[in-house]
Amino acid sequence: MDNHTFLRRVRYRGQLGTQPRDFILLTTWCRLEDGTYLIASRSVSDEVWPTDPNYVRGNVFVSGYHIAPSKGLDGGTELTMCIHADLCGALPRKLVDALSTTKPLELIAKLEELGASDISYHKLVSPLISAPT
Repeated sequence: MDNHTFLRRVRYRGQLGTQPRDFILLTTWCRLEDGTYLIASRSVSDEVWPTDPNYVRGNVFVSGYHIAPSKGLDGGTELTMCIHADLCGALPRKLVDALSTTKPLELIAKLEELGASDISYHKLVSPLISAPT
């Protein structure tokens, strides 16, 4: 591990009567010379966080963000994100469909809110992410 690579546990509350989920992710990031940030994550098997019977352990095959200064005149930011994950366990199709369309938009809204100030790594980390104990 280095200053740009870390292991983290991400936990999500259950939705509409489903069990909560957790993920053990290895994440790395870098900043390119043009000011672009690349962030990549994937699930790993790690004994630092044993399986918790109160959570369904999900699997992120790949997750990534490409955050670049806008090439336009507005001085904004271009965000590209992708994720391929298996939430595991039983989930109603309607819930999966709803989450796949609403959660990315919620993330973008939060990033826009944070964009009004100087964004540091710590501001981007969800309060549901915990460190190993």
